[in-house]
Amino acid sequence: MSENKSPNDEPDPARPSETELVTNPHAVEPLRADSLQQFSAGDQVDDFQLISMLGSGAFAQVFLARQVSMERLVALKISSGQGSEPRTLAQLDHPNVVRVFDQRQHAEPPLNLLYMEVVSGGTLLDLVSKVKEATPSVRAGQILLDSVDENLQARGTMPPEDSSRRHWLKDAKWPMVVCQIGAQLASGLAYAHAKGVLHRDIKPANVLLTPEGLPKLADFNVSFNSARSDESPADAFGGSLAYMSPEQLQACHPSLGGSPELVREASDIYSLGVLLWELLCGTRPFESEPQAKGGELTRVQLMVDCRHYADFSKLTKQLPKECPESLRQVLLRCLQPRIEERYQSADEVAKALDLCLHPQSWKLLQESSSPLIRLPLQFPILTLIIAGLTPNALAGYFNLIYNYERIVAHFPDHLERFMTVQQWVNSIMFPLGASVGTWIVVRTRRTLKHAKSAEAEAGSNQLLLFGLAVSLLTLSLWTLSGIIFPIAINIGLPLNDSLGFYSHFFLSLALCGIVAMAYPYFLLTSLTVRVYFPALVRNKIVAGPRWRTLQRIRMLNRTYLMLTALVPMLSVLLAVAFDSEQKWALMVASGGGIIGFAVMFALERYIEKNLDALERIAIDAPQTI
Repeated sequence: MSENKSPNDEPDPARPSETELVTNPHAVEPLRADSLQQFSAGDQVDDFQLISMLGSGAFAQVFLARQVSMERLVALKISSGQGSEPRTLAQLDHPNVVRVFDQRQHAEPPLNLLYMEVVSGGTLLDLVSKVKEATPSVRAGQILLDSVDENLQARGTMPPEDSSRRHWLKDAKWPMVVCQIGAQLASGLAYAHAKGVLHRDIKPANVLLTPEGLPKLADFNVSFNSARSDESPADAFGGSLAYMSPEQLQACHPSLGGSPELVREASDIYSLGVLLWELLCGTRPFESEPQAKGGELTRVQLMVDCRHYADFSKLTKQLPKECPESLRQVLLRCLQPRIEERYQSADEVAKALDLCLHPQSWKLLQESSSPLIRLPLQFPILTLIIAGLTPNALAGYFNLIYNYERIVAHFPDHLERFMTVQQWVNSIMFPLGASVGTWIVVRTRRTLKHAKSAEAEAGSNQLLLFGLAVSLLTLSLWTLSGIIFPIAINIGLPLNDSLGFYSHFFLSLALCGIVAMAYPYFLLTSLTVRVYFPALVRNKIVAGPRWRTLQRIRMLNRTYLMLTALVPMLSVLLAVAFDSEQKWALMVASGGGIIGFAVMFALERYIEKNLDALERIAIDAPQTI
């Protein structure tokens, strides 16, 4: 919609304008449209009264206009050609793409009138000018608001008073503002790409800003719509040289070996990277490109070489000190000269920039140098077995010592039977539990390693809920042991207080069973949400977690945390209800239970923090307004 020009983009008489280069793939010199009749504010064109000019260029003029028949304000683009831009824009309905209303053909003089929504906050080109004037230390979200408000004031419009986005921008750091603008533009670009539309001319002048500071892609006049059989990538091919990818520059001249057919989604991603770099730093990454005396062809070749042989270690010195590592990595990946080394979709860029806005989410998906993260990845089966068995072994040991002393003190005739039963039960239950747990781990690992997308999703869901699976396995084994133990010990032997015998066994086993069930749940779940699942996403085995699964884990966290709170309570109950010589052991268990609850509470908070981070990449998260 906008045809504004940057002062740095003024055409040099010695070469074509880099902002409005439209080429024929079979010609060396650019094609130009010089027949456009010039209009001015106050003129009447068809159904439109021209109020003020919003922008102009070699191919079109854009006015704020009043559509008389509809009694509304529109942005009217007047051009002499009949390109495919109106049909392209009509297919796009996205908050970050300018919305087209309709078009008209004016017979005399022959004109194409494209009228769109009014986006009155100016362009990113206005904002870039302010960024260049400001020192890095004072760049902040307020600069964006100042740029928008100046354009609103020039058009006699008041800034919106109650806008959550403007409130955020007022105090936002500049790198975070760039991240958000980039994520929104990448989202709009991904939507266009999904419709088969390549923009091919992404630059600050072609991004409009709403009064809230929301960016909108505009000017699809050199775009290509692969969904239309009557369009060719070579039709109206061109763009802005300063923002072009290497392959798009090569396509401008056949002698360089390029072709418009090779300019795909990755080229738009490259241009977006250049735009965001300029927005962040105030200068483009290749601002000081070599000037050639050998004509346009030589100049373009030098620009291609500059991109292909860029020294990124030097380029990154342009970035401000407060630029986070996450944003630096995203920008450098967008600017990779080789297509396969860039992001393969705009949606990937949008997600990556969104993660930059949430440092914990970004950190979660990076390779970690911490041994606490790397060792579990190197020895996953051993780590999970240790995390699952250790609380069970401690609970089993306490249960053995405690009940042994009680049997000796109150039921000496049952001691031999007790030792025999516990030996058989423990020798069966512990290996059985370890075997089943190992089988679950191996099966899940194999599924994820050799799975198709649907199977991988199911396997990743199993992995996230591995702590639950182990806790339920533990619950079943301890419940079975709680039934077998007292019955097997008491068979054929006289017992004076059977109620006290059975109830005591039940409570002591319940105490140890809760420890054996809840503690492994938190240990294993913390490993899956922090170590193993992020590795799956990082290695592109799965796209992300299911949002519903994450919410289920949150509910389980609360349930298991309440169970861990029962441990010290049951210890006190056993000490009070049964006048036994083992009160010291129960008091120790109660103190240990309090410490254990504190540790599990800390783990629960740690898991919740990682769940918050994982929600940013959830594949079925509900849309928020």
